[in-house]
Amino acid sequence: MRSAIWVLNIFALIWSAAPIAILGWPAGLFVIPFTIACLIAIWSGRHVEWPRKDSEQAAAWKSVLLWSGIEVAAILVAAVLLVRLDAPEAVMPAVAIIVGLHFLPLASSIGVPLYRATAAGLVAVGTIALFLPFAARPPMIGFGAAAILWSSCAVMIGRGRVARTAR
Repeated sequence: MRSAIWVLNIFALIWSAAPIAILGWPAGLFVIPFTIACLIAIWSGRHVEWPRKDSEQAAAWKSVLLWSGIEVAAILVAAVLLVRLDAPEAVMPAVAIIVGLHFLPLASSIGVPLYRATAAGLVAVGTIALFLPFAARPPMIGFGAAAILWSSCAVMIGRGRVARTAR
């Protein structure tokens, strides 16, 4: 579970840095998401692994690799199609929606029901952003996706602490 927290945290950092870079905001603002990511990493350092059998661990990794590969392929296809259809402003919302959708099969295949809420949040952020003016999209998607991913991290860390204290 710790590896999932790290992956979500890294992608939250990327999502939160994207609007800063895209909109040309002062580089010093990168300190804010970097600090949040560091705090999540430190907090998760005390997180206790939820025990899994080796066979469950291997199956989980296979599922993550499969669905992540499908996710990357879908993002590439969507980006190419949207650019060719002269709708490059829809690429970032489409990416958020695709990333969100990739959490749905993971929720059941690796046994993390929380990912259903993560998926719903990311799909909602991407969908809402499609109706916003272009300049409002990067902050909505970037900061919204980061908040959803960091919230998922916080829930997992909290559940890990509860599992630890319940022993």
